[in-house]
Amino acid sequence: MKTTSVAQWAILFSILMGLSSCAAIRENWLQETCNYDGSYEMGMNEARRGEEMNSYFIKQCPPATRAEAKRGYREGFAAGAHGHSLGLRQAGSDAARGPGWKCQSAYGQKECGYHCVEAFGQIACAQQPHHKCVEAFGNVRCGLNCRAEFGDIVCD
Repeated sequence: MKTTSVAQWAILFSILMGLSSCAAIRENWLQETCNYDGSYEMGMNEARRGEEMNSYFIKQCPPATRAEAKRGYREGFAAGAHGHSLGLRQAGSDAARGPGWKCQSAYGQKECGYHCVEAFGQIACAQQPHHKCVEAFGNVRCGLNCRAEFGDIVCD
């Protein structure tokens, strides 16, 4: 089962930016990723997939957001590596919540977020309202435009 690493995504992102020169795509990526919640989700997902920690993508973020994004990535990765969510996700700040935000417990775990899914002894919730969670192939994964594809769960 092949997974795409953060470095590969960063390279693909750089190529797409060069080819499309579409400022809207870059701005959307920055808004989704260069903050605590987006980076936390990325770190959590990578740890759950068994990937090594790689916060290289943060170099693409504006300097003013790098420290918070790096903290989110590291905390998300640590939580994912230990098989649970960080307490902050459960208590969450009001700014992180919105319509559809909920907390759910299953399998001795508690997760908070959007579009929660329970399957395969796991529970997962997306950290952004427009992200979704997908269950397939014995895994649960949340992110932007996630889908089951060729024996893997792929997110944009």
